[in-house]
Amino acid sequence: MPRRYVMVRRAQLTRETRRRIIGAVLDLVLERGPEDFSVEEICERAKVSLRTVYYHFPSRAALLSAALVELAREMGAAALRAWRDDQADPCEALLGYVAGIYQVYEEEAPRFEAILSVRRNPELEATVGRLRAAARDHMTVLLEAARPQLRLPLTDAIALAYMQTLYPVWRSYRVDLGWSTAEAIAFVTRFLRETLFQPNAPPTAG
Repeated sequence: MPRRYVMVRRAQLTRETRRRIIGAVLDLVLERGPEDFSVEEICERAKVSLRTVYYHFPSRAALLSAALVELAREMGAAALRAWRDDQADPCEALLGYVAGIYQVYEEEAPRFEAILSVRRNPELEATVGRLRAAARDHMTVLLEAARPQLRLPLTDAIALAYMQTLYPVWRSYRVDLGWSTAEAIAFVTRFLRETLFQPNAPPTAG
C-alpha cells in the first residue's frame, strides 16, 4: 500500500476521531450543562479511549474550547452561504451576513447558552476573543468595500454593524423583546440599511 495513501488515510481518521469527540462534548453540554459530565462519558459516546481523548485535548477546558470553535465554524459557514458570491453590492452582502449569523444562533442557541455559561476559563476566553476578532475582520472587509455608500466614518460603521452580530444582542431581541428570529432579522436589516448607508446610493462595483 503506498505510503502517501496511508498518511492521507491516517489524517482522515484523526479528523474523524476529533469530530466524534467534539460531537460527544456538544451533546453532553446540551443535555447537562458544561460542568456535569465526565471525560469517561465522552469516551463512551465517542467510542474512543481515555488516552485518545487526552491525546487530542489535554484538558477539559480544551475540550470545551474546541466545541465552541466548532459551533463558530458552523456559524461562519452558514453566514457565508447567505453572503452570495455573486452579490456585488456590499450593503446586501453585509445584511445577508448578519441574517446568516442570526439563523445559526436560532439553530444552536441551547449549545451557545451552555458553553458560554463557563466563566473564568482562560482558554475559553481566548477562543472567544479570537472568534470575535475574526468577526470584526470580516465586517471590516465588507464595510471597506461599501465605503462610498456609508453615512458614518468607517470605524463607527464597523463598530455598529459588529455589535449587531453578537449573540447577546440576538438573544435580547428574542428574549427581552419577544421577537422571532425573522422579526429580529427584519429589524436589524432595516436599522443597518438606514443607519449605515446613504439613501439611494449606487451599488459599489465588485
